Amino acid sequence: VLLNTVDPGSGFIIVSNAGGTYDFEDYYTYLMENFHIPGTQSNFLIGYGTGRATITAAALYNVGVGSGAMGAITSGDKNTALGYLSLNDITTGNSNTALGSETLALVTGSYNTAVGSDTMNATAVGISYNTGVGYKNMPVVTGSYNTSLGGEALLVLAAGASNVAAGYQAGYAQTTASTNTL
Repeated sequence: VLLNTVDPGSGFIIVSNAGGTYDFEDYYTYLMENFHIPGTQSNFLIGYGTGRATITAAALYNVGVGSGAMGAITSGDKNTALGYLSLNDITTGNSNTALGSETLALVTGSYNTAVGSDTMNATAVGISYNTGVGYKNMPVVTGSYNTSLGGEALLVLAAGASNVAAGYQAGYAQTTASTNTL
């Protein structure tokens, strides 16, 4: 699929056909016919192993791009995963955003935001309301309401909740602390 570079009309893309030539097709029709998962509403999942679980009609407005992204989604809503194995184990969680390889890979909770490779990637519980930005932020966190900004911030934080850490390796040694600003 190529983006339209010669506009025969608004909302069209160029698609290679079997004969090796190109056709203009309405982008919405093309995407729904080629990438839409039957029985679901408004989900866009593309990549090897992406959306491999049985998705129910209850799953709405999810976007997963990348090998294994949102692989287990069944009925969660409004999740966005971009990157290899991002949000891979999410099933019913809602409103999560994962940008980067293996971000939120094992998370099953809701309202989490992870930006950066390996951020919150080893947590296998229903954590919620966490935000991590930077490489390997909070990879093992099991608490909620944590915010970290900077590479390896809150790196070994496991059970802590309501922490704020900013800077490279901020709160690096915190394991179970709660309600801290670092």
